[in-house]
Amino acid sequence: MSLETFFEINLPYLMVRHTTKKDYWVCLNREYRLIGTANDDLTLYNIPDEYYVKYKDLNEEKILLIADKEDDSIRKDDKGEIIKFYLHNSPKNYKNYLERLELLFKIQKIDTLKQS
Repeated sequence: MSLETFFEINLPYLMVRHTTKKDYWVCLNREYRLIGTANDDLTLYNIPDEYYVKYKDLNEEKILLIADKEDDSIRKDDKGEIIKFYLHNSPKNYKNYLERLELLFKIQKIDTLKQS
């Protein structure tokens, strides 16, 4: 496995909000899969609820600090609510990537969704 592939699979790339449970998020790798996996069954479009996590105080203010600084790194729905954000969106922004990861890791996880 190349180092580039290792990073694509094991480092956080994107946070996506649950479609109905607005306070729950899942962190995905560069391949839009769960971090640490290359499993095609666990991609953005079919991740089971138990992988979503509720974070204490993960609000827009903190997301603006954590997200990549590119213009299109934060995506909102038609109501203006953040539905996903990228931790890095281009190679030129890796410089502060680890600092943003540290901010994310300091946010306390308070709950996970249970399997229905």
